[in-house]
Amino acid sequence: MWVVSGGNSNTIVTSSDGVTWTGQPANGGVNSYVYTTVYANGLWVAIGNGSNSIATSNDAITWTGRPSNGGITYGQGLTYANGLWVGTGKGSNTIATSTDGITWTGRTATGGLTTGVYAVAYANGLWVATGYGSNIFATSTDGITWTGQTSNGGITTSGWGVAYGNGLWVAVGQGSNSIATSSDAITWTGKKATGGFSAGSAVAYSNGLWIAVGFTGNTIVTSTDGIIWRGRTTNGGLTTGGLGVGTNQIPINPIVKNPPNFLTTNNNSVAQQYAGVSMSSSGKYILATTAVSVTSGDVYLSTDFGTTFSSAISSLTGKYNKSSAISSTGQYMVVVQGGSTNSYMFRSGDYGATWQQVTNISAAQNWVSTALSKDGKYCIANGNNPTNNIYISANFDTATPTFTQVSIWASMNTSPYYNAVSSNGQYMIQMQWHPADGLAVSTNYGVSFSKLTLTTVGVSGTYNSQCITMTPDASSVYLTNYGTGLYKSDNLFSVSPMFTQITSATFTEQTWNGVVVSSDGTYVVASTDTKTYYSTNSGATWTICYTGTVPFYMAMSNDAHYVIGLPISTTSKLLLSNT
Repeated sequence: MWVVSGGNSNTIVTSSDGVTWTGQPANGGVNSYVYTTVYANGLWVAIGNGSNSIATSNDAITWTGRPSNGGITYGQGLTYANGLWVGTGKGSNTIATSTDGITWTGRTATGGLTTGVYAVAYANGLWVATGYGSNIFATSTDGITWTGQTSNGGITTSGWGVAYGNGLWVAVGQGSNSIATSSDAITWTGKKATGGFSAGSAVAYSNGLWIAVGFTGNTIVTSTDGIIWRGRTTNGGLTTGGLGVGTNQIPINPIVKNPPNFLTTNNNSVAQQYAGVSMSSSGKYILATTAVSVTSGDVYLSTDFGTTFSSAISSLTGKYNKSSAISSTGQYMVVVQGGSTNSYMFRSGDYGATWQQVTNISAAQNWVSTALSKDGKYCIANGNNPTNNIYISANFDTATPTFTQVSIWASMNTSPYYNAVSSNGQYMIQMQWHPADGLAVSTNYGVSFSKLTLTTVGVSGTYNSQCITMTPDASSVYLTNYGTGLYKSDNLFSVSPMFTQITSATFTEQTWNGVVVSSDGTYVVASTDTKTYYSTNSGATWTICYTGTVPFYMAMSNDAHYVIGLPISTTSKLLLSNT
């Protein structure tokens, strides 16, 4: 179904083929103007103005007005991500949120965007809004509380559009500059388009090309890198101005065009016993930990998508560095160390620039594994000394995070082995290595866990589980079992969870090790002792992409462009796929 919105006798029109269009008079009271329509999670939501400013529909034909609009009486921007609807506009509030699209809550902490918010976007764990007030830009990690950004790149009058692509935020608006870019949405740099417009209204990115539209001058400008922009004199008759831009080209993930190549990375010629790898959502930040012995191990950091790695981080060297995790943006990082004594937890809140020991936990936990939520707020870590402990933090994004010990296992055959956390921290998994111990899952941010025996949830055999991972929204979970197979569950957090073994004629062995999945669940990479396989259709079909010194455990960027793997061989360097 195609949906176009605007104003006149009908504010919403639909088409099944894009050729023949039908006006929908049942517009839910958004009858003056509809600025934005978005479809997500089985629901259409429209935002604009009229007797209602928000309306919803299951079929895009019959719409129901939602009077609970969170104080937005003149809606303009709308985005859905990570289980949250965020709407923007004008009124007693300029930003409102909803978990169901029906009941909306106004947000007063708008980061200075008090007059109006024209656009909102989400990427890599970060919400970005633009409009006008005391600030032009505001950011949020949860969509609820917003922080104003004083840097505006010369867009001083108002911001009209914002989008994210290929590691870059791009915004358009009015001021001394009409285009501004940022790598973190905090510090913005103004850009001028050669032969471009004086005021930008919308921007979009797809398949290596940025396109922005605006008013006065050339109404369309393009860029391949977001930095150098050029006006297009051939505008198809769009001579007065452009209001919106979009594409039907779904961004082609490089993994579709080229299988993962897993090239040896340039990590200072280091080749030793790697224990773990982690990656930020964009792939820009990568941590690799080594655990040669209880007195020998290092941590290496890349801040350039794995192109180069730092020398060993001095404050973390000489320890049994077992596991690490990185928040979506890369701001928050955690490293845990093994060993029966002096096994510390370290955190960084400044993208790995400095590290501090977490001091309110005993230094004798013999840490095994850790994981972070996308916003860095929730952390789960486990160890096996003096007992098998699970620790949960709900404020890891603060300078002095506190942890609560959660009792899950009275006794077990092996230590807690692997963890996974959903994007917002609500869903957590704690996996045991030994098949008799199984899994523990939480649906309430780690407050309590339910134990699951592997055989009762469809994982057969008496072999050890090696790895578990899930999509950010916890809708799909993948598990590898060394000896029986690769498994997937689409309902692990339900009342009747079950895994299904993934089978393929391509699979030649069942010695499964690592598995990673993209944020949308489409792209999956999994490895055995001798081969690495990839799927571009959520695990339905598989292709061998790599043989030889295969990656044992892996980390993947949200879009699957970057995959980092630690090799099985203790004398091999890290393996990076950037195709």
